[in-house]
Amino acid sequence: MNKVENEWEACRYFDEDVDDCALNPNMCLNGGICMNTPGSFSCVCVNGWDGTYCAHNEDDCQQMPCYNGGICYDRVGYFECECPMGKTGLRCHLEDACLSNPCFAGASCETSPIDGEPICACKTGRQGRDCSLDVDECKERYTGTNCDSEIDECITSTGRSPCFNGGVCQDHINRFSCSCPAGFEGTTCQIDINECESSPCKNAAKCIDSINKYTCQCEKAEDSPCEHGGTCVNTNGSFFCQCPVGFSGNFCEKNINECNSDPCQNDGTCLDETGKYSCLCMPVWGVYLVRFVCLTRDYSFSMLISTGPLCEQDINECAGTNLCRNGGTCSNTIGSYICSCVSGYEGRQCERNHDDCESSPCLNGGTCVDGIASYTCSCVSGFGGNHCENDIDECASNPCINNGTCTDYVDSFTCTCKPGFSGTFCHINDNDCSQSLCLNKGKCIDQVNGFTCKCAKGYTGKHCQQRIDPCDSNPCMNGSFCYNQVSTYVCNCPYGYTGPRCESFVDWCTQKPCQNQATCKQIANNFKCSCPDGWTGRLCDVRSVFCHRAAALKGKYNLDHLKKKISISVKKLCKNGGTCKNKNKSHVCNCAKGFQGSYCESKINECLSGACMNGATCTDLVGGYYCQCAKGFLGISCEMNIDDCAKDPCANGGICHDLIDDFHCSCPPGTAGLLCEVNVNECLLNTCHNGGTCVDKVNGFECNCPLGFVGKRCEGDVNECLSNPCDPHGTWDCVQLINDYRCDCKPGWTGKICNMWVTCAQSPCKHGGTCKDTKNGATCTCASGYTGQFCHVQMSACDPNPCRNQGTCTVTASGYSCLCPRGSVGVHCERDTIDESLNRPCINGGTCMERIDEHLQFKAAPNVFLMNAANELSLKCTWKGNKSLRLVQVKSIQIMKETEQGFEEIASLKHPDDTNMTSVQTHPKYDIEVTYWRHQNCFTLSVLFTKPSLRDAGKYTCLAVEADAIGSSFNVNASLNVTSKEDCSVDQWYFGPKTYNNRKYYLSKFGALDIDDAVSRCVSLGGYLMEINDEAEFYIANDLAANTNVDRAFIAGSDAKVENYWIYPRTGQPLTFLKWRSGQPDNLNFEDCLEIGFKKNEKDNNDIQCSFDNAFFCEIESTRSN
Repeated sequence: MNKVENEWEACRYFDEDVDDCALNPNMCLNGGICMNTPGSFSCVCVNGWDGTYCAHNEDDCQQMPCYNGGICYDRVGYFECECPMGKTGLRCHLEDACLSNPCFAGASCETSPIDGEPICACKTGRQGRDCSLDVDECKERYTGTNCDSEIDECITSTGRSPCFNGGVCQDHINRFSCSCPAGFEGTTCQIDINECESSPCKNAAKCIDSINKYTCQCEKAEDSPCEHGGTCVNTNGSFFCQCPVGFSGNFCEKNINECNSDPCQNDGTCLDETGKYSCLCMPVWGVYLVRFVCLTRDYSFSMLISTGPLCEQDINECAGTNLCRNGGTCSNTIGSYICSCVSGYEGRQCERNHDDCESSPCLNGGTCVDGIASYTCSCVSGFGGNHCENDIDECASNPCINNGTCTDYVDSFTCTCKPGFSGTFCHINDNDCSQSLCLNKGKCIDQVNGFTCKCAKGYTGKHCQQRIDPCDSNPCMNGSFCYNQVSTYVCNCPYGYTGPRCESFVDWCTQKPCQNQATCKQIANNFKCSCPDGWTGRLCDVRSVFCHRAAALKGKYNLDHLKKKISISVKKLCKNGGTCKNKNKSHVCNCAKGFQGSYCESKINECLSGACMNGATCTDLVGGYYCQCAKGFLGISCEMNIDDCAKDPCANGGICHDLIDDFHCSCPPGTAGLLCEVNVNECLLNTCHNGGTCVDKVNGFECNCPLGFVGKRCEGDVNECLSNPCDPHGTWDCVQLINDYRCDCKPGWTGKICNMWVTCAQSPCKHGGTCKDTKNGATCTCASGYTGQFCHVQMSACDPNPCRNQGTCTVTASGYSCLCPRGSVGVHCERDTIDESLNRPCINGGTCMERIDEHLQFKAAPNVFLMNAANELSLKCTWKGNKSLRLVQVKSIQIMKETEQGFEEIASLKHPDDTNMTSVQTHPKYDIEVTYWRHQNCFTLSVLFTKPSLRDAGKYTCLAVEADAIGSSFNVNASLNVTSKEDCSVDQWYFGPKTYNNRKYYLSKFGALDIDDAVSRCVSLGGYLMEINDEAEFYIANDLAANTNVDRAFIAGSDAKVENYWIYPRTGQPLTFLKWRSGQPDNLNFEDCLEIGFKKNEKDNNDIQCSFDNAFFCEIESTRSN
């Protein structure tokens, strides 16, 4: 290396041009020729090398010359292809014709690498291209009428012997051989042996070959036989040569190789010269910088590692340019040097970043990302920690409310709720009310794990099933009997009492009950007659005489003789079968049953005592009564209410309430119908997660979870590794999978749970792999095209990924292709095309390090959709058709992405006119969720990228095609902008909003085609058909309709499943507020939907046909986007 003495000399070199090739004749490596240029130089490289110094071996595999997954091996100036099974040819471009076994009769097959055709080597007795023909030995080997004479192969068709130059032919079976004369050889003696080949002539004589002999033509005497300037010395009959230094041999014809003694040390190269040698000491190649005052240039250099005639003197390689890269420290050794690398680097010159991921430090399926002397673990969802060793506790944030118990699973959790609560977070207070729980117009009020009934006036009981009995307060006095009369009571007073409550005595004496001038005296609730002499009895109506005298006195006057009485019989003195008895100088009548009075003259009315109960009709009988019971009662006095609940008519746990000749079922939540016989289906869309199957239950559901998932809704992913299924000795890491686990084994171990130690005796290496027993067990060296611990995985053209800079590798028919991220191009995405740092993305003094696609920004431009690169990436194509709502027909809507090759379709919808849908559409490159909706004459196709990444960036264009009334199509706009607000704004189509309880409410300005159309239009707003839960929401609807031309509108409500059992269709829950119009609901013509009317004096609910063209209300939760 020539040293620049001072700066002025350097400037002189700069001014006068230095011959760089003369300064460093070995500048160009690997046979390259150095060409000096003004101020520099260039190397003309031989085939296979390139680069400034011809130091780079051209990658002949870069253009992927090997087809069909063939593996390319780069050589100097050429390449070799190792073809997979079934392929052959220089580029693996030909099918292996031998795979189809084209050769017959056991012939061996080889495939021509030129044209791929099979080459069949036939066995004896077979012939033809594919050895399918049988050799006719009669024709080829025998002759004669009976094929009894063997063919003499020594006689040709011309009659001549096949052996040339006098060779003797010997006949064999189906062949011949030639015995050649002296001087000839070959199968047919066709080759003349060159007898001069052994150089038999001496003294530089010329050898002339003849048949089986040679002739030496001697040199003339005046010509010296000694070569290389040797001196010829004549002797008697001969001569000898005195050779100069460096030659030997009889004629000095041999150059002595002085390098045979290997005199050069320290890997120096010995150069043989005439009579001497020289040592070319081994160089080390590198680059150094020469800094001048006027310029800075870099030069290639070759630095010797030793010097001296025999390269015996060691040179300090570390004294000059630092050979160690990346901060490594150089230490000189004899004939070489050693680099002590800083942490994170390795290699002879510390040129390689050490793979810190080599030990597989990341657990639980985490991906290791190598750094400089460090690594980071990118954990799968649900795991954290430096090594992904921690199962993240999703319960740490206390997601379960209302005292629910949280159970942690992998990237999930489940909440076990207290009674009365449900939902993913136990956030739902279960509705324990049903429409039939409270009787007699009682209102059900939901509680936590229960309910209360607010009863209408006159009713009580848990279900308002009991009419309040006014007799319960014991309003009737003086031992009177109280009768319940619905809203009042009647007191049946005992003898001598009167008044509404039997609170007063009957004033008997005012009724003058005492006869025959007797005196009446009131005694409490009774009276007493003080009879004059000659009279007795309760009323003083009985004479103080015996029976016969009384009978005489009771006689009747004869009509002919008025002054003459006719006495009556004593037996007839007492009426109605009574019997007269003398008693205490008087008489008494003992009356028959059912009669009373002094002479049994009055019939007793047993019905007056209120003997018949519960509205029965009483028929008085002699000495008794008969009760004709009302429906639902029985018993002598109709005192018993027939138990209509005796047969348990209520299904599904309904509570039966016995009524009069009827019953009522209070149905538990989740049931409906008169008998609670309808089990409302709680299995709504997506009730069970992770593929769970929903089974409807009474007032609930049950999810049959697939294996590996648990929880009320199968939301918990079980970590199968928690049971430690993997063998601890042979396992490096357990990776949790869905309903499974994977044990990643340590070297030398295998098996499902890594419990099997593998040795070569078990022949573990597959597909031709070579096995070697080591301290870590059997180690397999795989044949080309296979990988894995035991060579069990067949590699594809993308293994390992040849695409750089996060390019995506795709296997093709000819090998593979790389889909490059934005900012890189090339066969392997190896070239960076955009300097993202030019727009200065780093602020606040930050330093920008430009990398491929590192600072990609999502920008809005004409015909380009705005994308958010932070968390979500979404596109929305909105188009406003013509003004006729019912005539617009859209043939297709498409979202296209602009690429270098043209436009790529991302999502499309054919004939979407009457469709509202959300679906996950598959795409070779994109994970997308596509939503389409339509309201009025606005059509929207929305795409949400569910797994956004940089590959999704770019320009997108919307295309819509509209069809007219007769079906012809035309482009509405070949490249659409995002529709402006006034085209499809909410204000154009809806009144509102009104806000209440974190919700917004809208009323349509137009009529929906039917209830389904109304629902879909509310969904397109981001909400649902309005669900009125209380009186406040009812009046919000009225306020929205005020001062508009809308006089009726759909709200949420349906009794399509069970007549008169109204539910919210979205949730399946019963309606909690209804204000029916008089005479409604009437189910006229199958009216299964619900509306509100706003005509004067009709601001109330009405049932309506679902197919009716009607306005509608929409409700949007505040957390939803509009």
